Amino acid sequence: MKAYHANPPAVSFLGFYGDEARAHPGPAVTAALSRFQQFQTDDQRIRQLVAAGNNRQATTLLTGRAAGNASYDFDRYDQAIVSLIGLHHGTFDQAIRTGDRELGRSILGNWAGLLPLTALGAAILVVVGVRARLAEYR
Repeated sequence: MKAYHANPPAVSFLGFYGDEARAHPGPAVTAALSRFQQFQTDDQRIRQLVAAGNNRQATTLLTGRAAGNASYDFDRYDQAIVSLIGLHHGTFDQAIRTGDRELGRSILGNWAGLLPLTALGAAILVVVGVRARLAEYR
């Protein structure tokens, strides 16, 4: 229990994720915030118990798997973060697909359709170039 300091530096969820929380105040962010705050409350209680010499209670609070214990609350926070990451990943993938569709409608037209034509053109140029060089040896 010596890893817990009596006066830890203040860590705020909003310090790390404040801009994100303000930009997207949806239920996933709200859940992550509330679960992180509960974990911080557990952490402060553990530190108070250690400072008071109640190491057994602090250990139980730290390692217990029931609701209200730090491990349980951290798992809930972790699940909320994983859910938030999934939402962001989905939004990112959707933005990439939208960008790809918009690129396909750009001045170049369907750029994926240009790839086979470019490869065919390169192959023709190679054959013409090699043929001319081989003709010199006849």
